[in-house]
Amino acid sequence: MGGDGIVSDERIRVLYVDDDQGLLDLTKTYLERRPNLRVETASCATTALDRYENESFDCIVSDYQMPNVDGLEFLNRIRTNLNSTTPFIIFTGNSREEVAIEALNLGATRYLQKGGDPQTQFGILADAIEQTVAYDRTAKQARKYETRLKQAQKIGHFGILDWKLASDEVHCSDELRKMFDLPKEGSLTIRDIEAIVHPEDRDRIEENLEVAIANETECELEYRVVHSDGNVLWIQTQAGLVRNQGGDVSHFVGIAFDITSAKDQQPSY
Repeated sequence: MGGDGIVSDERIRVLYVDDDQGLLDLTKTYLERRPNLRVETASCATTALDRYENESFDCIVSDYQMPNVDGLEFLNRIRTNLNSTTPFIIFTGNSREEVAIEALNLGATRYLQKGGDPQTQFGILADAIEQTVAYDRTAKQARKYETRLKQAQKIGHFGILDWKLASDEVHCSDELRKMFDLPKEGSLTIRDIEAIVHPEDRDRIEENLEVAIANETECELEYRVVHSDGNVLWIQTQAGLVRNQGGDVSHFVGIAFDITSAKDQQPSY
């Protein structure tokens, strides 16, 4: 199964690995005082790897100094052999800086030291687990929505454009780049977009955009874009202004639809 899947929206399932059985029990007791944490334990990395491959976990917490397979090798196997991005926290009494650096280079999410008042140290650990899992879940949701949005754009023949007014930089979705025959990668400005608009439509589009920005209104535009091979597409764009947190107009955002098929089906007189 592997552990990358989100177990639930609220509860967090933790795999805690340490060769000190007393500390395993103590840590589990403290962490599970928080109602959203469920802790499963393993006394060695080998057992933990076996459990991880067959069960789902939201976070791994591991000691560093353990016999046979230490915490860093365990981390490396999780990241490299299993290709997993599950949040991984090194929780150890080792304070050597080089160990912390290597752990972070191998992909550890956090590096925390044991010691001190139990309530304080386990509180810090619990906070770290909740924070890293919350971030991980948010990132996964964002990637999921981004994937679905790309699929929707491809199916619906539309693309998204975000024009940063202060710098004239333009961010275009992959589907819009394809629709407008723009390079697949690299930075773009509004001048690059204007250049592919049909010469007979260009002045009208520029005037309409200037009016919409000046009056802070939405606009709907129909125009043609010309590809490098001479192919011409009809585009309909619905766009409007976006304000920043200070309330100032900062972006002009639009959705562009390929309406060529609909235009081709219109009767000519």
